[in-house]
This record gives sequence, structure tokens and C-alpha cells, in this order.
Amino acid sequence: MPPSRFGRLVRRSWISILGTRLPRGAGIAATVVVIVASLAYGVVKGDHVPVVVAVLKDVRDGAANALGFRIVSLALSGNQHVSREEILAVAGVTGHTSLLFLDVETVRERLKTNPWIADASVLKLYPGELDVAAALDRLIALDRDAKLISRDLLAIDLRLPDRVTVRLSAAAAQARADALKEKEKKLGKKEGKA
Repeated sequence: MPPSRFGRLVRRSWISILGTRLPRGAGIAATVVVIVASLAYGVVKGDHVPVVVAVLKDVRDGAANALGFRIVSLALSGNQHVSREEILAVAGVTGHTSLLFLDVETVRERLKTNPWIADASVLKLYPGELDVAAALDRLIALDRDAKLISRDLLAIDLRLPDRVTVRLSAAAAQARADALKEKEKKLGKKEGKA
């Protein structure tokens, strides 16, 4: 049965409104947009925003913890009238809180809301930080044995227990490169004579 004149007219009007052809997948994209918009409307209208935000924070913290940014230790000092558990509860630090997304200013302000806490200092120390007393002892020993501090260095890294990493100044790096080239030349000459 041939299409009616009215059907052809409707089809032509929609094609002229939408353009010649829709791109492939436009229907699926439109469906996804409608579903996401409906979910967002339901979350807002049903007052579920705090629950959704909490779930997203848990997912974010879980991902950061999986990458090695888990809070593994806490050091508290000066807490005489407030227990460790009370401090953590007021600060909002749980077993799922990640170091990466911990906002130290927010934690500090939360702690100061407790009447027993006059002031608070909150620090984040990322993995691989330097345990200070042991590092200083090690640095003193290295300087005594190898005169490390008096060398032309920009930085000394003592975070790894089995090695010391240093960053040379530009002049020291060039001198080291020249010395290595000279050493290679001497080795080449010795091998040629042998």
C-alpha cells in the first residue's frame, strides 16, 4: 500500500526540521541523555544528593587507597581531654579516607569546633617521606666518610634505605660526564693493547 500524502508530508517536515540524516548512534545518545537526566531529576527531587555525594567520595577514596594513598598512621599530641577516637570522629577521618583527598584545612576547622581543642595543626606526609632523626644520622655518617656535604650538589635524597641519590649542579654534572668519557677512552686503549 503506498504511503498516504499526509505521511509523506510528516516525514518531509521532520527531515527538514532535523536536517537530512541523523548521525549514526544519535538515537542511543539521546536515550542515554534522557535516562541520565531522569536519574538526576530523581536524585535532586528525592533529596538524595548527600547520599550520592557520599557514595562518589567513597569511590574516589577507594581508588586513591588502591593506588597507595591509604592513611597508614596518625600521630596525635597534646590531647589530654579528648580521646583519639573522638578526634578522628570530629575530623571525619575513617578507615576509608584517603591521604590524597584529605583536606587539611577542613579537618583543622572541624577540630577547632571541639571546645577542648584551642588550635590544631594538620599535616599530610605522603608515602616515601623522610623518618628525620635517622636521616640526619645517616647524612652525618656519609659526610664523615665521603665528605658528601662539601661536594657540588643541589639535593641529597635519603628516602631509600639501600641507596643515596644526589642531584649534581650543572658544573658537577659536566665534570662527571667528562670524567666518564676519559675513563672509557683509557679502557679502550688498554683493550687495544691487550
